[in-house]
Amino acid sequence: MLFWRPLSDKYGRRPVLLVGLALYISASAACALSWDIWPLILFRIIQAIGGSAASAVATAMVKDVYDGKKRESVLAYVQSMAVISPAVAPMLGAFMLPYTSWLGFFWTLTFIGIVSMTGCLLLEETIRYRYAGTVVQSVRRLGPVLKNPGFLRFSSSFFS
Repeated sequence: MLFWRPLSDKYGRRPVLLVGLALYISASAACALSWDIWPLILFRIIQAIGGSAASAVATAMVKDVYDGKKRESVLAYVQSMAVISPAVAPMLGAFMLPYTSWLGFFWTLTFIGIVSMTGCLLLEETIRYRYAGTVVQSVRRLGPVLKNPGFLRFSSSFFS
């Protein structure tokens, strides 16, 4: 969120989502082609960075398109998918294990990324007014949030 969201405010939701998905697809394929553990770890990190664009931009797109109660219900749905997916993924992987190797998992993720990219190419831009400042200024707007004691307590609970 802290990286992709300011970029999407400045450059638009669709381009940032497409860049994130391109990173995800490339890194997923690179994981499948990895020749050692260290490149695999590096490509997994890049895969996570690229994949995180979808969550950040999806939330921003919902806020662009919906208002009121409809926004709340759609946002709850989108956020629940972001929370449920990492919990369900290992179970799906366990079902796939008898039929493929770890390489097959990464090729499957590459395919899912390509399908997602195809869908995103059909999307229209949702942001009406792009942020006119720099990306650094956009990130600085998070300062008041980061100074909020409630936010710090909540976010620090993820690291304990």
